[in-house]
Amino acid sequence: MVQILHQKYKKHTLFIITNQPQKVYEEISKITNHSATQFSGTGCYQGESHTMIYSVVSRDEAKILIKKVKEADPQAFINVIKTDYINGRFYHKADY
Repeated sequence: MVQILHQKYKKHTLFIITNQPQKVYEEISKITNHSATQFSGTGCYQGESHTMIYSVVSRDEAKILIKKVKEADPQAFINVIKTDYINGRFYHKADY
């Protein structure tokens, strides 16, 4: 029972490589009420410019976001990592 109740506190870190960063960010903001960090980079294989969006979200939000990101950018590359610990301001939905 504790495990089930504790699920909402589990966090996942998303690293999303996309050519549609604004669309991806809008989905993150709309669904999670969280922000994200945008990085610019160059792919090593073909030397093309890409954008990486980094955000920490709840486990349940990650499931929804993966689907929404793929709708916004079908070519997006998404890496999801289980996050053991975060420190800093992090929005938590109120329990009502």
